[in-house]
This record gives sequence, C-alpha cells and structure tokens, in this order.
Amino acid sequence: MLRSRLWVPKGKLAETGVLLSALLVLATACTGSVPGGRRPGNGPGEGMSPAAIGQDPNASGGASSATLPSGTGSAPGAATGGAVTTITDQGTVCAPGAALAPARVWLLSDEQVVKVVSDVLGATLSGVDAQITTANGTSGNYTNLSEAFQVDAPAAQGYQRAAIKVAQQLKPCGATVTAPCVEQFVNDGIAKAWRRPLLPSETAGLMKIYNDFAPSEGPDEALSMLIQAALQSGSFLYRTEIGTDASQATAPVALTSNELASALSFLLLDSAPDAELWSKANSGTLLQTDVLKAEVDRLLALPRTRDDLSKLVGYWAGVELIPSRTKDLTLFPEYTDSVRAAAYAGTGAFLKDVMWNGKFSDLFTSRKVYATSELAAVYGLPAVAGTGLMPVDVPASQPASGLLTQPGLLAATNKRAAKGDPIHRGLFVYNSFVCGGTVPPPPAAAADLSKTMMGTERELSQQRAALPTCAGCHSLFDPLGLVFDQFDPMGRFKPTDANGATISSSSTIAGLGADLDGPITGVTDLAQRLASRRATADCATRTLGKYVLGFSSAVDSCDLTTARDTFATSGSFADFFRTLLTAPGFVVRDPVLK
Repeated sequence: MLRSRLWVPKGKLAETGVLLSALLVLATACTGSVPGGRRPGNGPGEGMSPAAIGQDPNASGGASSATLPSGTGSAPGAATGGAVTTITDQGTVCAPGAALAPARVWLLSDEQVVKVVSDVLGATLSGVDAQITTANGTSGNYTNLSEAFQVDAPAAQGYQRAAIKVAQQLKPCGATVTAPCVEQFVNDGIAKAWRRPLLPSETAGLMKIYNDFAPSEGPDEALSMLIQAALQSGSFLYRTEIGTDASQATAPVALTSNELASALSFLLLDSAPDAELWSKANSGTLLQTDVLKAEVDRLLALPRTRDDLSKLVGYWAGVELIPSRTKDLTLFPEYTDSVRAAAYAGTGAFLKDVMWNGKFSDLFTSRKVYATSELAAVYGLPAVAGTGLMPVDVPASQPASGLLTQPGLLAATNKRAAKGDPIHRGLFVYNSFVCGGTVPPPPAAAADLSKTMMGTERELSQQRAALPTCAGCHSLFDPLGLVFDQFDPMGRFKPTDANGATISSSSTIAGLGADLDGPITGVTDLAQRLASRRATADCATRTLGKYVLGFSSAVDSCDLTTARDTFATSGSFADFFRTLLTAPGFVVRDPVLK
C-alpha cells in the first residue's frame, strides 16, 4: 500500500471537501511495493547491488491498448502459454515477446519533475525548490529505478513547495483570468503535464477547485490553487505502466499509447512527451510498429536525447562519480575545482563521442582526451588553445586506454583523497566491465587488521592475498587495480617513484575467466583484453538494460538477449537502445502478482 502523503495547497482548499481521490490520494501500487524516484541504485565502482490513482487514468483517457503493435502477438498473452521458448546467453529459458518489466506505478525523479514543468508549463524550479525528495547529490549512483520508495513528510513538503513556486510563475490566461480560459488550460497544459488526456470527471474536479474559490479569493488565487492541486496529484507525480487493467490480467498486458509515449520520453528526453510524440500517443498511431520505430529513430537523433542517454550511460561508465571526488589539496594543489570540472566535462565528452560517433571497443582503445588548456597543462597533454574543451591525443610516452585512462575517471575511481587506491580502481573495473559478482562486506576485523599492515600499495595487496579472510575477494579485484599504479591519485601519469625507480604496472589476474586470467603488463594490456571479449559488452548491456527498463531485477528475456547480441555485433549504443525500445517485450508489462 502506498503511504504517500501529498500536501494540499495553502489556503482554504482543505475546507471545501474537494480533495478528490483521483487527484490527491495515491492508492495501491501495481507492483505490491512502493514505487519511487529516489532510491539507491547501481553505482559504478561502489559495489553492485543490483494499483490505481483514483479512477483508472487509462480507461478512457487516450488511445486504447487493446491493439498491440504487429509482432507482439495477437493478444497480450500471446507470449505465454504454448509459446516457443529459447535459451538466452545465460542459459535461461525465455519466451519471445515476454514482458521486459512488471506493471507498475513509477514516481518521477526530482530531475524529471523539474524538466516537465519547464518543458510543458514554462516554469523554472532551481535550488532548494528543485531538491524535492532529497537535499543531497546522488554521489554517482543511478537513482531512477522503479522500486520501493516512501514519500515521507519532508518529500511531501518538497512537492508542495515546488507546486507553489510553479503556480506563482504561471499566467496561462494573462492579465484576465476567466473560467473558459482556465478550462482550456486544464485540458491542454495540465493534460500534457499529466502525460494523457484528462477524463471529463478530472476536468470537472479541477474546475471545481477554481469555481469554489474564485468568488471569495479571486480568479488569480483560484487558478493558483488549481495548479497546486494538479502538480501535487498522483497523476502528475507518478506515471503508470499498467495497461487497461493489469490487476486482473493473467498474462502480459499492453501499455496504452500514452503510457508507451511516457516510457519512451522519460528514457530518451527525461521528461514528458514532446509535441510529435504527444500527437501520436493521443491518436493511437504510436501503437503501430512502423510508427513506433520511426519515433524511436527521431528521438534518438535529437541532441537532447543524446545528451540524456550519454549521462545515463555515464552512471555505468563512472563519469558521474567525478563531481563528488575530491583530493587532499595540500598534496595535490593542482586538482582545483576548475580542473575537476574540466575533467568531468572532458570524460563526459569522450563518452558521448564514442557513443554516437564510434563503437564500444573504442572505449578501451582510443587515445583521445577532451581537455581545456588548464587540464592539458596539469596532465601533460598537448597544448589546447582557447578556454573550451578540445580533443587531443595522449602523447606516445603515456599509456592511453580510452575510458580507463581518462584523467577524470582515474581521479574518481581512486576513492582516497591522499594516496593510491588499487582497491577501488580494481572494484570499478570488476563491477562495470567484468560483472564479477556481488562483493560481500569486509570481515568485522578487517579495519583493525589493515592498520597493522605496512608497505606500498602493491605490498599491501600481496599481504591481503596471503590472508584467507581477505584473499577470497581481494584476489579478484586488487590485481585489476594494480595495473593503474603508474597513475597518481588525481590521475596523472607518474611512472617513477620519489626515488626515481620505475613503478611496476604488471599484475596477474585469476578467477575472472580464461580470456582475462594470466599475467598482465599494464592498463593497455587490460584494456585490450576487455575490448576483445564478448563478456565485456554483455556486462555493459546487463547494467544498461536495468537502467533503460528502470528495474533492478534481472530480466531473462529473448528481446534483451537480442539487444545484447546486436550491441556485441555492431558495437553501437544507438543500435542497443533502438533494438530494446522497439522490441515486442517493451510494449507490454507483466501483470500484477496476486
């Protein structure tokens, strides 16, 4: 049961008795748990963890979901009883066209709320008003999975504060507010914010707020109350993926056209559907396979989509760790805020370039770095003219291994502020590129034991490998981190120590598979092995599949396997997203479990 509590607008709204359950009360969630927009996610390098809202908004508010796109089966249940099964790449039996995710009611993230009110209503939320459910950053963790989250009192206050701020900015009727203008705004602006046409009863309910308060409070204040109610409504704060009646279904249910439009837009635009997608959703043509494919292609070509998807992939690739990683400025005074910002922007630009202009293997083989003049000077890169980011090639005197040797990522995966950190650099590779498995918490005595160890980071790693209580885990990822030893904590290439002796970057990998195990000479050797193995691409798409679907549980689907195969063959991120978003399993959801 959702225990979300959404506050109502200030004033006398609560006295009118018009707190419609369809607008302001969140009822039972389809997943049997509380959906949310802010919750722990799979953060790179940190250890991998992998109803109705009042009236049914999909019953008549938009095109029917009774007709599936061609190729999804003749009925929502076509993928189940009697279907031919296939063995996935993990050896699991799957059914073609099986749903890629469960039916659910999915809370918008803070960022999505901000973007929707900007894109649809032209209002701006910033600062504390944009920090609705949390006052802190995400520390590099992906946070938009659809699982449990409870809207507590502080979050409810945040929603109210944001709604009031938006209402203060909106003047949809200009200087003269009239009931016909307000009703037009409800059926246009509010409908787009809710991502579906309103039911007549919903329009009437919102208009009752306006009509009840206009005589006593005035038209402007009455409109403000209406806007506040609409933006604290479950229909705004949550998006549904339940079809017409997922609670009664026994087989996968088709999304409505408006739900499908939202599923696409919140992944690709991180916001409500744009004008073209909105039009096709309302006409029902989005449910046609050729129209769906054309819309996916159109959206994938948009610069905004490429920016948003690059950031999403950046959670897997470690880019989003960079802003939160600082260094001891007494030891590393060069790692200023401006250098860190440039390193973040540069690593993001590199990832975006590879995603849309290169192929997956380039992430491990490219010598390119995007740098500002300041960043280039600090990291010994070729000089950059001007103040902006420019692509340069790493000098031949330095190892260059694409993402693995980007200055920002080298600094971010070295979690320690004052010294080298092969543990977390190794964990990053182990988690993001090897998918080596869940690492359990260290033993209770680990902290005390580590204080007794002395020596270089390489010597400490050898000591951990000799201890039965440590070796089981550290022997898997420490060797991966040791190949970065020639890079200092802020990511500069330092091949010699303070005495002028050459620092070793060799290592021996064990327990990670025949195509990785064995002696390794350094980061370039590691990168080449990662680039050439199919398992690296599968590891990437396993995580990205969870991000795309907003669902942290493993999904054994033939459609997901097809998308992985496509990605492994072409190396194209666009091909992966396109294949997954146009798959039969993307337009259906598993029914509510009884």
